[in-house]
Amino acid sequence: ALLGSIGLTMLFHNRKWNRQEFHGDDGQFTVIDVEDNSHVRHRTSFGASSKYINSEDFKQADLECQFGAMKVYFDKAKITEGRAAVRVNVSFSGVELYIPKEWKIDNQIKISLGAVDEKNEHVPTGDVILTLIGEVSFGAVEIVYI
Repeated sequence: ALLGSIGLTMLFHNRKWNRQEFHGDDGQFTVIDVEDNSHVRHRTSFGASSKYINSEDFKQADLECQFGAMKVYFDKAKITEGRAAVRVNVSFSGVELYIPKEWKIDNQIKISLGAVDEKNEHVPTGDVILTLIGEVSFGAVEIVYI
């Protein structure tokens, strides 16, 4: 099991993050290298973690989970510009995103032997659009509306 884990880590570890900033109206991304309250990064490997995003001006989150489990709570995040993005990179893992039910979700995640599921009632107002991008391979992303 240890050798298998090391081999799989070597295969998937070479994936580099394209750290980019999302520009809502034109749908373009720009490279960023700084984390602050509006740009959040969180990574989990071979474990479980929870992340609470309490930003007054949330714009983007970069989430990476390999061989583990991750829960991310967006219920305290405020999107002032009307659009934000969450970039996910999920391999052999499960990620739960707890999102306010008023937010509209634009799901652009590429799935390879995985799934993206939605739970609970969803009543988008159209004021806030959250774009989900990235890749899921041998894993699952679950969107839970709160």
